[in-house]
Amino acid sequence: MGQCVRPNVHSPGSVQQREEEKVELRTLNTILESVAITNKNLSVLNSNSELNFTTIVNTVLSNSHLAIEAVQSIVPEVNVCLAKPTLLLPEINERIYSTAATVEKTDRQLSKFLEDFDPKVAAQPESKNTNVDKLSEAIDNLRVDLSNNTDYILSNLRQDAIIERSKAKEDLDAVKDLILTQSEKISRLTRAISEQKESLSLDMKTYLSSAPTASKQK
Repeated sequence: MGQCVRPNVHSPGSVQQREEEKVELRTLNTILESVAITNKNLSVLNSNSELNFTTIVNTVLSNSHLAIEAVQSIVPEVNVCLAKPTLLLPEINERIYSTAATVEKTDRQLSKFLEDFDPKVAAQPESKNTNVDKLSEAIDNLRVDLSNNTDYILSNLRQDAIIERSKAKEDLDAVKDLILTQSEKISRLTRAISEQKESLSLDMKTYLSSAPTASKQK
């Protein structure tokens, strides 16, 4: 009868095989740990980006309402001033109307953006950057227009020759204060959007700098 031969577990071949299996197991564990770290980094990056983008949208929405309220407050005062004979120079009237129209145009752009806002599409990093750029461009255009027109209006309002009565001066001062308030609100919105853009860029740089590390660990 044939005899069953048990393998020699102490043979050099068996020992080498077990050592190779241990090395492969350690390598596999290292790869799995690297994948887990990469997934964790991606999760943190995505969470931070979504939070920052949501903050931008909420900030724009809040300041958009403030802009509407400011325009609605300015318009009655402007109408009162314009109704009085020889109160303002024609150029000042045009500047005031231009400023109000620019604010309303920007508000329509913001409203259109919010109507078209798709959370699923906005969650993509490239979409976030594009949307932030569009918002920044709209706000920058409004800020430049407000700055130019406000400087011109205020410089002319300081000329006593265009003020005929003390009551008219009070009305014009009220308009001036409202314009300054609106300009300040736009400046705050611009700063808030710039801060959020910097935060998004920092998140992306942090992720990109950590990605090569994860690759090396693999």
